[in-house]
Amino acid sequence: CAVMLHITLCGALLRPLSFYAPKKAPAEPTSCLATLKSTKFDLSLLRMPLFLIYGIALFFCFCGYPNLFIMLPPHCQKIGLTKAQGALSVSVIGILDLIGRIVFGWFADLNLISNRMIFVTSMAISGIACMLLPLMTSFIAICITCGVLGLFAGCFVAIIPSILVENLGPHRLPSAFGFAMTFQGVAFLFAPPLVGYLEDTTGTWTSSF
Repeated sequence: CAVMLHITLCGALLRPLSFYAPKKAPAEPTSCLATLKSTKFDLSLLRMPLFLIYGIALFFCFCGYPNLFIMLPPHCQKIGLTKAQGALSVSVIGILDLIGRIVFGWFADLNLISNRMIFVTSMAISGIACMLLPLMTSFIAICITCGVLGLFAGCFVAIIPSILVENLGPHRLPSAFGFAMTFQGVAFLFAPPLVGYLEDTTGTWTSSF
């Protein structure tokens, strides 16, 4: 948590490009809310069905994906694998996630197929792989499934800025990306207690997956 909180500090230092443009002569005073609306947040995005669909999709995806790193090690131990094997399966997700972000980010820049198709397909494959994990009983099968999951999860994460630009235009990217991260952040807060409750209630991580 302490390491992750450094992201808050880094984010607080970010400014829109317009912040560094030459300052104009002082204008009449405006309210803080009006300033936020005009310079930082495009609130009209929240009235666009297409953007809300992407936001809700990201919310549900990030209800599941980050929690894999919590659920997978104890699940592996429950089915008879060692603690080291459980940790290694998590490492497989992380490594393939990194590869997916690089490879699919490069592939998206080639514009061979639409970013929307890449986004939807990779999201579906990673979701199916996540639901299949409880059915895997051997270490090799779990590692293969984790590899597929991590690769395509890295793909749809890497493609988020491109999909927003493709559908909303580059001028809306700062606000759109900020709101998209907000949907993800709410999922980070909402999902861990839920998956923990499901495990406490059922005695297994299967329903959480």
